[in-house]
Amino acid sequence: MLVVDYSKLPQFAKYDVENGFLLDVREGECIEFTVEAALTYAHPLHQRTLGAKILDTLIRDLPPYQQTPSWTKILIVFPKVRSVRWIARKMTPTVDLDGSIDYGSIDCFTIENDTNHLSGEWGEVEIISDPVEVREICVQE
Repeated sequence: MLVVDYSKLPQFAKYDVENGFLLDVREGECIEFTVEAALTYAHPLHQRTLGAKILDTLIRDLPPYQQTPSWTKILIVFPKVRSVRWIARKMTPTVDLDGSIDYGSIDCFTIENDTNHLSGEWGEVEIISDPVEVREICVQE
């Protein structure tokens, strides 16, 4: 069985989820994770300077959060959920200096067949669903 890191999926090419923040989790027929994520160079709204383009060419392994100052809110949607197993569910909010609330980052997000495994400060969950979708809500620069 092949385990794939979320970042290898084309729908995540424009977003750096691991260096973002989990804002909310909603459960129903589908499960939606609302995440504030950094934009990568693949995002069309990310304006690259000549220096950034050169740096990107020279240093391909530079983490996306060091490449871009732009952020977006996205929904990570697990459609047609067949099974949800919470291994741990902490969901302890952190209040930032500006008053915004988040639940920490998504430290690990892997997919094996139709099973999605996510974990972070907020907990750990396995979701069996149709292929994961990403929906952009808004971009903050």
